[in-house]
Amino acid sequence: MTRKCVCVSVVVAVLLAASVEANQVTGVEFSGKMFTMTCPKNGKWFHKGSIIPGSEESTLLRPYDDTAKGLYHCEYGTDSSTVKYYFYVQGRVCDNCFELTPYEMMVAIVVDVLLTLLVMLITYKCSQKRSSAAASHTPKAAAPPRGRGPAVPSPDYEALDPRTSSHGTYSKVNRLGM
Repeated sequence: MTRKCVCVSVVVAVLLAASVEANQVTGVEFSGKMFTMTCPKNGKWFHKGSIIPGSEESTLLRPYDDTAKGLYHCEYGTDSSTVKYYFYVQGRVCDNCFELTPYEMMVAIVVDVLLTLLVMLITYKCSQKRSSAAASHTPKAAAPPRGRGPAVPSPDYEALDPRTSSHGTYSKVNRLGM
């Protein structure tokens, strides 16, 4: 029993560790048919080398289509010390898509495992032999063994009866000498 508890604990710990999401300062996130890029500070946004007009904030929200793919970067700071963050955007989007967080996925897996165990337990309990409260009847005693009867001769090893063997198909062939 202890080994099962340890195994379950390890699995739960791994799932929890996988569900911890790092807090990203910079990055690209897709939601529906839109994507958002986040730069550490307010700055100018560029797409394939040309400036995106009206983009002076730390986040840039844009619709995603074939023309939106490619290299982006944001620049912030003074002219003497400009900092650039680069992003490459490429993905698949749809109106009805949604993203599951690792925590939601872990909850779905745990609920699935618990429901499976519940169904297994119900099946086990329902399939057990039911015992009645009243005293059960004792089965009839088996009949005493009788003496052995004569051995049944095997038809495969019996000698052929000369009266019946001459009427068979192959006995005529043998008589003709073929």
